Amino acid sequence: MLQNNTTNTIDTLNQLSDSTTRFLESLRGDKVSLVIISQVEMKEVEYTFIKRAVKLYFESVDSPVLYCISYLNKEKLSPLEYKWLKEGEMPIGKVFQCLNDKLPVK
Repeated sequence: MLQNNTTNTIDTLNQLSDSTTRFLESLRGDKVSLVIISQVEMKEVEYTFIKRAVKLYFESVDSPVLYCISYLNKEKLSPLEYKWLKEGEMPIGKVFQCLNDKLPVK
């Protein structure tokens, strides 16, 4: 049986549209920072994939709260999504939520 605290945590995550970044920020009450470790475009058969490795952290990049490797199909991204992922240091979830759900960029 889940404890009430765990149930509340899961409910909070669901209300944040399953954005891990927004969930971490709500738990901490602070903005998550991001450092891109690497980001490369790779051609696989007829598709181009963006392989992106990042660290999410609060106080120090040396103490990350999340390390993530993502593979994104470039052809499935809108021009603005691609631009924000290529040029900006914004978590992937925030890029997609801001553009698809019309949420403000934080």
